[in-house]
Amino acid sequence: MEEINSLIEKDDNPDLGPEASEVIKSFDGPKLEYVGTGTADFQAQPLILGQNGQPIILSDWEMHAKHEVDTDKQHPENFPHFLEEYELYIKRAEELGLNMFRFSLDFARLCPSENEFNEKMMGEYVRALATVKSHGMEPVLCIYHWPMPKYLLDIDNKGHIKAGGWENPKVQEHFKFYVENVVSYLGNDKKISSALSEVGFSPEDQDKIVEEGLVQYFLTINEPTSILGPGYLLGTFPPYKKGNILGAISVLEQLATAHNNAMEELSELGKRKGAKVPQVAATHNWALIEGLPNFGNKLDFNKLVSEVSNYYVTRVMEDTSQSDFMALQYYHRLKFPLVHGSSDQRIYGDMPDFGDIYMPGISKVLMEMHDQYPNKPIMVTEFGFSDKSDLLRPYWLLETTRYALETKKMGVPLRGMLQWSLVNNYEWAHGMDVPFGLFNEKQLSQPLIPSQENSVTSWEVLKSIASVLLPQDEKSQQDNLKELDRVYKIAYEQFTNEVERRQKK
Repeated sequence: MEEINSLIEKDDNPDLGPEASEVIKSFDGPKLEYVGTGTADFQAQPLILGQNGQPIILSDWEMHAKHEVDTDKQHPENFPHFLEEYELYIKRAEELGLNMFRFSLDFARLCPSENEFNEKMMGEYVRALATVKSHGMEPVLCIYHWPMPKYLLDIDNKGHIKAGGWENPKVQEHFKFYVENVVSYLGNDKKISSALSEVGFSPEDQDKIVEEGLVQYFLTINEPTSILGPGYLLGTFPPYKKGNILGAISVLEQLATAHNNAMEELSELGKRKGAKVPQVAATHNWALIEGLPNFGNKLDFNKLVSEVSNYYVTRVMEDTSQSDFMALQYYHRLKFPLVHGSSDQRIYGDMPDFGDIYMPGISKVLMEMHDQYPNKPIMVTEFGFSDKSDLLRPYWLLETTRYALETKKMGVPLRGMLQWSLVNNYEWAHGMDVPFGLFNEKQLSQPLIPSQENSVTSWEVLKSIASVLLPQDEKSQQDNLKELDRVYKIAYEQFTNEVERRQKK
């Protein structure tokens, strides 16, 4: 950790980046197995319309999205349509040179009523997974990314949620039914072969993929802290409860049980003859906490808050299971006070309440996670930024990746990094107002056009990062490093010019 702190202290000023040659040293080292991107089912398709043109409301989050539409806070013509357009998403990821693509299933959409499993929709998800494979990428499948079936909610006669799905006494029974059916479908040779055939795999390749398993990486529960905090402490996410600490603790126990049960079910996919054992983990939004009073070892409030928000939740999720790797999701720093002053050098994206953009923070968090779980490899399964201007984000992406790579040099077993997200999606309580995507969905059908000489976009940065961090022959590597050097210089100048412009306003 001391090495990381000295590295951070050397170039921690957001107005002073390292020399480009130093950046090349960071990138010209150990490779990553994976560089990719991702999305989530509900976020990539907030509302699905029925035959009558009206939205089908099956979950708490669909209730939320429909309310936003009905009150004119969101406009559905801006919503993405992943299940209809996933071929464009996946093709664009391939064009960027990525080798991993993450998306999620939806509990409520696959189990629209009690003891019902929507095989038709599961078949569409499997075709998307097969399409990822057909474009030379490894799929990552998230089992649960927040929406809960409406029939598990306790709703009053005014349509308000009194209790969330994870508070339902039968929730484990229903979640187990869901996961069992997902595993059963993924283990069905005939159904998987049919999907692979539809996207162009030869019979020989179909047999190989079916034998090994279509999916090698699974994520069970996405970000427990993001379920507990906004849902039970802040009241901004369903079920919209404030200050319900006991409720949050109870729900955390349910999430841990669901995670363990899902791992047990998913392990069945690795027991078939010739099958690869799938790698399974829960994802953790491990925030960096700074700025609180520190009275030494006796009372460090930063450490105290971190232990509650990071270590405690992670321990509950991980200590009773055998997760195969740690999945880190890093976005921001929570530095108190959260509202910055006029002399504060902190920089924010389009969501100031999300915390400030602090690129060195990922190195501290990776080191903390490795210290807590020294025997487990780590995947950064989400990192990204909302920047409507796309003038700051290219530099943020480069620097965050650079700091992560420095920890790999110091022994952190970092296997890959997934940028969030490829396409603008529905950002939960913020809707479509804070774009994390490198593209909007309409741009996916348009050709990639490089920027003019003195500017660079985030997609160009991600493409350059992938070209350097994924294995290449020596000549290609040197050419790619030169291109990264060029991209970095432009991104840094673009960043500093935009920061200066904003400071003058």
